[in-house]
Amino acid sequence: RIELREESNVNANEVIDEIVNECFSLPAPPKGATPPDPEQPPREDERRSRSSQKAAGISDFVPILEQMNGGGELDYDDLGWAIARNYSHLRFSLGSPAMAELARRIAIRATIRRVLQLLGPVSLPTHVERGSFTPGSDAEIDIDETLERILGHERIEPDDVVVENRAPRELAVALILDASLSMTGDKLAMASAAIAVLAYRLKTVDYLLVTFNDRPTTLKRLAESKNLDDLISDLLSSNATGYTNIDLALRKGTEELHRARTKNRVGILITDGNYTVGEDPRDAASAYRRLFVVMTESHDCKAAECEAMATNGGGQMFTVSSFDEIPRVLYRVLRMVSQGALAQR
Repeated sequence: RIELREESNVNANEVIDEIVNECFSLPAPPKGATPPDPEQPPREDERRSRSSQKAAGISDFVPILEQMNGGGELDYDDLGWAIARNYSHLRFSLGSPAMAELARRIAIRATIRRVLQLLGPVSLPTHVERGSFTPGSDAEIDIDETLERILGHERIEPDDVVVENRAPRELAVALILDASLSMTGDKLAMASAAIAVLAYRLKTVDYLLVTFNDRPTTLKRLAESKNLDDLISDLLSSNATGYTNIDLALRKGTEELHRARTKNRVGILITDGNYTVGEDPRDAASAYRRLFVVMTESHDCKAAECEAMATNGGGQMFTVSSFDEIPRVLYRVLRMVSQGALAQR
């Protein structure tokens, strides 16, 4: 029988796995020896050790977080998000691998939960697709189109019946994230989790993910199945380094987008626009069917550069002062493209 306290950080399956692993790690008894009585109670020192292990939880991170925060006030109502925001440094301050793993799991869940809270309900507008009737189809018959097609026919064939389906447009999205000195792991994780959650909930959206500093790195390709926990964990652990080469990143994005099956392809660049190496990115922006630029406000952000890239890419520039705004901005972009609000290039 397994009893879990309300404040426990593990579930029953994890407890069972732990018990099984402990059993298999026990040394075999000497030949001829009597196996220990399974009902024998543990020694007092073992009881204290196990009790202290079970008691370890999110509250153990509070003193470390307060120290990292310079003694300032923490958001005690959402310690999970505090762990996520500080994870890239926090993981080096923990005394054991078990605590580091606990912090990683809490940070991942907190990031996803925050994105879900910021997004709220989501849906994409539908458009009408017409075609010929096929047996077993549950599409609605377009009476006007069907009458025009069969007018004057002596015999009506199944192909003469026109049906219509309402469905969101398929979208292929390249999310390109600035991972240079101006960015931190929690911001990268927030943006990545946002597009992943949107793709999962909207069904008709596929995405690729490119991060960049002086060179681009593709973390996920279109149609690639990538574990979201691993993706967020890698980004939370990353430290912003290097120069900023936006030109190479945009070229990598178009290269990856060419793999898309749909023609509805869109690039979303999140940056402060302050490139420090490489060519002027405006030419690379022109290669996109649609490029939206989300400028993160900072003391050295370049609004004119961001606006020029968005204009050359046939898209629009958005400005955000906090990464909490990113999920809704990404959702807004997807709705705009799905509605066909911008003329085709």
